[in-house]
Amino acid sequence: MPTTGYSGTPLLQKPGIKPGLKIMLLNAPDNYFELLETNISDQLCNKNQTPDLIHLFVKNNKEFETSMKMLEPV
Repeated sequence: MPTTGYSGTPLLQKPGIKPGLKIMLLNAPDNYFELLETNISDQLCNKNQTPDLIHLFVKNNKEFETSMKMLEPV
């Protein structure tokens, strides 16, 4: 049974991850797929693909700002 949080919603659904979406993971924890209880590695973007969803993990505002600048279109 999928892990649920306070709302009863499975963790996989909380960030909006749905089948078929191309996902970019940035700074994901080593146990990311274990936490989701689902292996979505087949949905991860290649460098030449545009993601439908970016799942960004940061520890503070400075790290967030730096990561967002890296994601800005050229």
